[in-house]
Parts: sequence; C-alpha cells; structure tokens
Amino acid sequence: MNLTDDEGMMYTPSLEWAYWYMRVQMNLRLQKVCGAPVSPEARVKQDKLHNITLQRLAVRIADGLDPKYMIGFNQFGMHLFPQVAFVWTLKGDSEVKGALKEDKRQYTGDIVHNMMGEVIAVHSIFAGKSQASLPHPVVREKEELWHFHFSYTPNHWASLETSINPAKCIWQWVVEDNTKDAQAKGESFTRQQAKASPECVWLLDCWPVNTSREFRESVHKLAGRQIEILYVPAGGTGRYQVNDTHMHKPLKGHAQIVAGKWCSANLFYLQASQANRRFLSHTNLQRRIQTSTCS
Repeated sequence: MNLTDDEGMMYTPSLEWAYWYMRVQMNLRLQKVCGAPVSPEARVKQDKLHNITLQRLAVRIADGLDPKYMIGFNQFGMHLFPQVAFVWTLKGDSEVKGALKEDKRQYTGDIVHNMMGEVIAVHSIFAGKSQASLPHPVVREKEELWHFHFSYTPNHWASLETSINPAKCIWQWVVEDNTKDAQAKGESFTRQQAKASPECVWLLDCWPVNTSREFRESVHKLAGRQIEILYVPAGGTGRYQVNDTHMHKPLKGHAQIVAGKWCSANLFYLQASQANRRFLSHTNLQRRIQTSTCS
C-alpha cells in the first residue's frame, strides 16, 4: 500500500504501544546479550574462588615476587561491526544471543599485560589456512610492532598451539627483563642462570584449552615450576579480569569507530558512484535524443 507521509504517521504505533504489545501480547522481555545470567549463588562461589587467588598473589608478593612478573592473559572476540546490546527474547530464556552468529567475529585477540600496567605482548588470531590470512608482511614486520604475535586457525578460535606461542613470548620477556635488572645491579648471568632464576605468575581465564592437561604440561616443559598458573573463576572475567574490565573495552570501542568510519566512507562512495552513474546515463540519453533530433 502506498501512503503519503502524513497518512503513514497516522498508522504508525507509538513506542509505548509497541512496548506494551511486545511484553503483554508476545510475552517478550528486553534482555542484554550476554548469555546466561549469573545466579546469586554462583556469584558468591566466584567471589570465594577469586579471593583464594588474591590471597595467593598476596603471598607471592610478600615472598618477594616483583608485581611486574604477575601477568594477565585473557582472549577476546573482536566485533568490528557493532551489535545491539539488548534483544527481545521470550520470558525465562536462559541464553540470550545477538543477531549475528558468533562465527562472524572478525578475529580473536588479547593484550598481555603485567600488574604494573606494562603491555608485554599483543596476540591476534585470524581465520584462515595460511599466512595469506594475516595482515600484510609490511605491517607484521614493523619494528614498533615487535611485541605483536600474529597467528591463524581455520575459525580464528584459540587452540593449544596459539596459546603456547604467547607463553613462549611471555617467558622470553620475563627472562630478558630479569637479566636486564641483574645487569643494572652489576650482576652477571650465564644464559642458563638467566633462564633458571626468574619466576612469574600467569593469571588466565578458564578457557578449556588453558585448563587442559596438554597446556599445563607444555608450560611446565617451557619453564618448569617457574611459571605459576592461576585462574579467574569461570564466568567471572567480566568482573575480575583486568583485561576485560579495563583493556579490551577501549580497544574494541576504537576498532568499532574505525570500522564505522570506513563503512560510512565506502557507503558514501558507493552512493555517489550510483548517483554519478545515473547522472551519466541520463546525460547520455539526452545526448542521444539531441543527436537524433538534430539529424
């Protein structure tokens, strides 16, 4: 039905009526896209488990471990294109999903940092089967990006291999930094002593790969008992993990802004191109008409 703007306004329901219809007639509720909500009982359990982790960190600091060797690591999925934060779901739904499939996330990443706020490494996992899926070599080989680690998997999800590679980078940084501190104090280390002396604590989320026996054995093979692994309680990274609460959010927000500007610029270009094509088509038609009239 073709309606004028005034007629269309007459038949457009108010927001109040639409909200009432969705809630009362369709039994829907507006919920945040965040999966199953955490029950109060589960939250109490998370708090208790996290307090144990905090107590262990306090013991390590009291024993002399430098806080800069307490390292946080928690992977995230980067959405380059924003999604709505709330969706309408049936009342009582325990799992709230967004409009896009989780597989459509552009890549998986992480900012590896220590308790002093220093960024140790930036980890990025892209979807693909070869290095052709990674950023251009010119970008990857930039000197200022020495702490960036690029990898790929068929679905850009983390794997045992992509988790071990950052572990190697982290341990290399710990050894080198410990050696620099020793040299600054006038001490001299052999390469073997440099690897045997430092210790660090690695705070991870409860991703199945991180808690797997294979991963823990690989880390033990890398540095023995010199790397102590602690875990943020399952489902609690959004409350306890500094990566989630303070580091990933600004990065995601910046990426979405850049992606939005890119989309807007290209959309304007496409619209301008279409308008230009229509103009040229119309001009050519007029020229044909004038030519045929003159002839």
